[in-house]
Amino acid sequence: RQRAVRLLRQQGLWMIEAELTGGPALRAAGFRQVVTQAHVAELELTASAAQRRQRLEAKWRNHLAQAERSGLKVRVQPFSGGHDHWLLRAETGQRRDRSYKALPQSLAVAFALENPDMAKVFQIDEDGEPIAGMLILRHGPVATYHIGWTSARGRAVSAHHLILMTAADWLAQAGHTRLDLGSVDTEGAEGLARFKIGSGAFVRPLGGSWIRVPGL
Repeated sequence: RQRAVRLLRQQGLWMIEAELTGGPALRAAGFRQVVTQAHVAELELTASAAQRRQRLEAKWRNHLAQAERSGLKVRVQPFSGGHDHWLLRAETGQRRDRSYKALPQSLAVAFALENPDMAKVFQIDEDGEPIAGMLILRHGPVATYHIGWTSARGRAVSAHHLILMTAADWLAQAGHTRLDLGSVDTEGAEGLARFKIGSGAFVRPLGGSWIRVPGL
């Protein structure tokens, strides 16, 4: 690993966003950490559906049971890359209302256009209108939870709990081995972090940001 980092440095690399923890190798190659490691939540899909449910936290499982008793149905729809898709519009409004930043919507559009049938929307409708939805991007054995939105009604009936479990089962049947739920921020987005961790996801530390220091 040290040799690999040194070779990268010789090619002019000055900053590394490390996927894995590798402090000793990076330090030996003259890099110093400038941003502490982030953590991501990953839902294992190789287990059975029953095993995934066993890993749910008790409160999360209760929310899921509530959604299932309500008779809600999850629909799986292809996302073909339309800028005017209802979920993109709803999530844009959500960003504005909650004052948070995320990847540009054009990323999801470009992904869908370049990878036909690899972007899926999992949604729940009530009275002909969506009350919650998630956009999942599929790439190789892994899938990524990209964006999500829920209405007040969706929150009241725990729609996202049902959507995530349904998506996990669907992705597992499609041959995916892991669902990346994104970063875990227990300070800036505590509720979302609890939702991800409560789903039985494993929290994995990344390697942080490292800068090459001249003279080392």
